[in-house]
Amino acid sequence: MHSLVLTTPQVMEWLKEHSNELIKQYKDVFKGIGGFPNEPYHITLKDNSVPVIHPPRRVPQALQPKLKSTLNNLEKEGIVSKVNKPTDWVQSLVIVEKPNGNLRLCLDPRDLNKVIKREHYQILYTDNIISRLEGKKIFSVVDLKDGFWHG
Repeated sequence: MHSLVLTTPQVMEWLKEHSNELIKQYKDVFKGIGGFPNEPYHITLKDNSVPVIHPPRRVPQALQPKLKSTLNNLEKEGIVSKVNKPTDWVQSLVIVEKPNGNLRLCLDPRDLNKVIKREHYQILYTDNIISRLEGKKIFSVVDLKDGFWHG
């Protein structure tokens, strides 16, 4: 077995040379925000949960057009949807303007997180993970654009 270790600068140089062909070859991977092909996920709450409604925060007048545009884009991508009826849980929106002028939209769902009925998943042991890597040649760690929107 041969091992090949590339440093970050080497990988970055390779990507500079080959990124266009990779994007063309795998264009479906780079289109849109991505997601899971399954049905929407439904969160189950504990029986004793008490809904919490936070008041809306004020949005500076200068940011309101950007906020509307950002929300419209998120709705088009299927990340958020309008709620046109009363709802039991309301989290206030925190808006942060990034250095490039775009907006980062944040929620503080601590109240909701406290009452979510957690699902239990079996965590794989190291041996199970290593056995799945047999025959694989390339490994990487990637921080994808807007990865926090993925469900």
